[in-house]
Amino acid sequence: MKSVIILGVGRAGKTTLACMLKAKLPEFNLSHSDDLKWAMIRGEGREGYFRNNIKEQKKFEHSDYFQRFLLEFFISGSKTNKCILESGQLHPKYVRDYINRDEHIVVCLGHGSLDQQGIIDLCRTNDKVFDWSYKLSKSALEQHAAHWAEMNCILHDECLKYGIPYIDTSQYRNKVLEETLEYVSNRVAG
Repeated sequence: MKSVIILGVGRAGKTTLACMLKAKLPEFNLSHSDDLKWAMIRGEGREGYFRNNIKEQKKFEHSDYFQRFLLEFFISGSKTNKCILESGQLHPKYVRDYINRDEHIVVCLGHGSLDQQGIIDLCRTNDKVFDWSYKLSKSALEQHAAHWAEMNCILHDECLKYGIPYIDTSQYRNKVLEETLEYVSNRVAG
């Protein structure tokens, strides 16, 4: 059995896919990189600072230090248990350097060709009350969507470069996530 990394941009369905996979494979441990990020930030007593400084938060979560931490956490957990790591922070180049793809499955979820406004529209149309982005102010959502649009282009290009499947969830999301669930589930056992 192989462990799984689901990477990608915000609001592309990473958590949904991770939960679907966990339901299908209950013996797997599921970790969310956002939980690990906030645990580290709270441990340093800096939550208020990072909540009020989105650019600094993004700088931290995309730092070399945090990238390596996530992958070391995942690799060490995979030695004793099968794991699913869902991450909106991981970059394919770090995955390429750290992950043995014979032992792990990696997929990336993205927004295809959507720009900032397309991502905002997607969020406003599809977000549910329990989604963290549901109550964001217009300006906060614009900041996040600008970052997601930029990261989406980078992830798409890096996935092509490093041979990681990039899956566009911007249209027919439920169908695409079901197909991705089957793809990953079939590869886990192989």
